[in-house]
Amino acid sequence: MRHDRWLASVADALTSEGVPATAALAAVNAWSATGTVVPAALTLVRAVRTRRRVALLTNATTRLAADLTVLGLDREVDGVVSSAETGVAKPDPEAFLAALAILGATRDETLFCDDSAANVAAATALGLAAAHVPDTDALRTALATHGLLG
Repeated sequence: MRHDRWLASVADALTSEGVPATAALAAVNAWSATGTVVPAALTLVRAVRTRRRVALLTNATTRLAADLTVLGLDREVDGVVSSAETGVAKPDPEAFLAALAILGATRDETLFCDDSAANVAAATALGLAAAHVPDTDALRTALATHGLLG
């Protein structure tokens, strides 16, 4: 989805729920700020990349590539699959298959980690090992459990 359309849809959804227009606009503007890198999570990604290829599969807007570049994260993964580019979002099975293709990997050699239990369930149904990782500690545990950390 184009970033500007996403922002407008979020603002519309907020106002339809009774949020004042000025507050909805303020929220949208806050969400438009470039994110920050979680150093501990980046350390884990780097550790896994010494052993395996890593891809980012995300439901994002057209702004993703620019944000990744600004944060330096475009150099920290081996591939990016964005719903804004593919037109397919998680939990659609096609999103996971696109990530496998970009990695050149099979289902049985891939671990999918996500903060959404619904996305994890969809990946599992597709035959991927998957872990619900709502925080960095859960990510560390999942990676260690699957033998992906030194």
